[in-house]
Amino acid sequence: MVDIKDCKFYFYLDKVEQEKATNWINEQTRLLAEEQSKDPKLVKYHEEILDGIPYVGAIGGLFSFTFVPNSIGCTIVVTNVLTKESINVTNYDCW
Repeated sequence: MVDIKDCKFYFYLDKVEQEKATNWINEQTRLLAEEQSKDPKLVKYHEEILDGIPYVGAIGGLFSFTFVPNSIGCTIVVTNVLTKESINVTNYDCW
């Protein structure tokens, strides 16, 4: 059995992964803001929404990042927690 209580884990995205994640996040954000701009229940947030910033609650957190280390690399998946859509941004060329 492995004891990991004193281990430190660091996860990062390389430039290719960052670009893929950023482009996808920007597109997801744009689509959500576009959809929310038509919702009359969100009228008090319309100024931000019309500026392309969707309302996602008091603390935000629209996207989650999942890092799955394995024996040859680390798989990275970004998920839109509202729509449950996700994208694998792993740069397999680095493995």
